Amino acid sequence: MMSIDRDIRERARARLAPALATLSQPHLLDLIMGIGLVTAGSPEAPGRKRIATLDPYERATVSARGYELLRDWPFFLQQAVMGRRDALLQEGRERELITALKRLTDCRSVPAAVSATIRNALPETRLDSRRMLGSLSGAILLASEIAKKAGVSMAEVALLRDHKVLPHSFTSDGPRRGAQFEEEAAVAFIKAWRSSIAIPTIARSLGVPHYAAYQLLMLGELEREQNQGVTSLDSLPRIDGERWADWLKGITNQQILGDLGRTITLRSAMRRNGGGFKDWGGVLRDLHKGLIAFRMIEDQGAPLSSRILVCADERIGACISNDRYVASLLQLCPYINQSDACDILNLDPLQIRPLSSEGILSFERRGKGQATTTSCVLRYAECMIAASEIGFRLGVRSDAVHARISGSLGIARIPGGWPRSEVERLWASI
Repeated sequence: MMSIDRDIRERARARLAPALATLSQPHLLDLIMGIGLVTAGSPEAPGRKRIATLDPYERATVSARGYELLRDWPFFLQQAVMGRRDALLQEGRERELITALKRLTDCRSVPAAVSATIRNALPETRLDSRRMLGSLSGAILLASEIAKKAGVSMAEVALLRDHKVLPHSFTSDGPRRGAQFEEEAAVAFIKAWRSSIAIPTIARSLGVPHYAAYQLLMLGELEREQNQGVTSLDSLPRIDGERWADWLKGITNQQILGDLGRTITLRSAMRRNGGGFKDWGGVLRDLHKGLIAFRMIEDQGAPLSSRILVCADERIGACISNDRYVASLLQLCPYINQSDACDILNLDPLQIRPLSSEGILSFERRGKGQATTTSCVLRYAECMIAASEIGFRLGVRSDAVHARISGSLGIARIPGGWPRSEVERLWASI
């Protein structure tokens, strides 16, 4: 290539890749010396001034290395750069390679034709310095990009890195190590995280307690997102988004468009039973399968349990009596918020306050809200019956229960309602 014999030079040029054959002889020589300097043991910024300072031995070594990289263009160059990257990363000197590559594509340091040729051979040099080294070995994403696209914190991305959930490589060492993640695995995590639904979101959409969403999961009505990154970040199950959308569509298609007679909302119907965990999961499963007749109110702003209307005389939602089932729910839901406690006890937020003030239930700050132990709520539900449950059995309004039970029958109130054992004994004697 550097021969004074024109025929020899032309034969050498004829063997070059098409992208190189269009370069003029001076530019081709600049390219050879530039890539020879960049891929040296200690990468150096290219430029004619630097080349002029090389002694004959160094110039021959650099040109021979550069000429060798022209073969199988641009594969040999890419492999050489990745080899230098790996070696320099171990020594903490990767910045030397970044600087040299940036100079090799800078039109102020090398001719524009040379810069364009390098950019085409190494598209990664178009990226900023943080991404350049990792992207040379394949498509990558930075931690900041994963955090932004997935909607998670940088600390959570660091957890995925430290737990080796997402394949990655380090671009720098030391206390603030920079990492770049393989794009395929990172994109799969982002998609799974963004499409999966948290249990609280499921509960709000349905208008049911959190434990009801767990029941649907245990019954196989919903599926847990299995992406390893998702399960690593969230200790609570996250629901597969596609399965959730299909489930909602399926229950909507089961509604009856005809007249059902006198109806009440599903939410109200479930307040007719008490004493433990309500079988929300079983009821929603039966609704989804069309085993319970219902129709829906066209109110997109309301949760599903307030939109579903069932026959007023339909007795649904009995409490769960299976001890193993209850134990599994307790394991999944050891703590319960105030709203879910109200659901089990058939109380509203104002009615549950005396239970807290009198020390029956102790609500403490957990996460973003107040919570108490689920076992305490279940124990009190076993011994207390609320007005809504009594009213259904007597066939009267809830606000008329006090006069019947305490006034006419003389059963003393306890916080939230009346002693369940005394009320049950009274019914048994009638």
